[in-house]
Amino acid sequence: MAPDDFLTIGNGLFSERYVGIVEYIHNAFPFDEARESYIRQSILRWAESQAGFAQSSKDSFESQLLLFPEIAQGAVRSTFPNFDAAHRAAVDRFEHFKTLSTQQLIEAMGL
Repeated sequence: MAPDDFLTIGNGLFSERYVGIVEYIHNAFPFDEARESYIRQSILRWAESQAGFAQSSKDSFESQLLLFPEIAQGAVRSTFPNFDAAHRAAVDRFEHFKTLSTQQLIEAMGL
């Protein structure tokens, strides 16, 4: 999966998993300090988990790849070339997110 698609799908999954946060964002702005902190930490934890998910997906792919004959591994690998790029994009996004305000995080997540 292309890195941009990986991140976009992750945004959608966040919205599904944290539906209460999304509803609160739409109905209770401006936020009190405690709620703002909760929203910020939830988004940052999610962004960090996406980097871990991308890495574990790559690791799983690599272990499954060993089940193929060595002569076929290159062809299979070339069919799924985006594991490293998706992981890098997720790590970079998490690092960038740490520098954003809560409102900027909400906007970056498309919430």
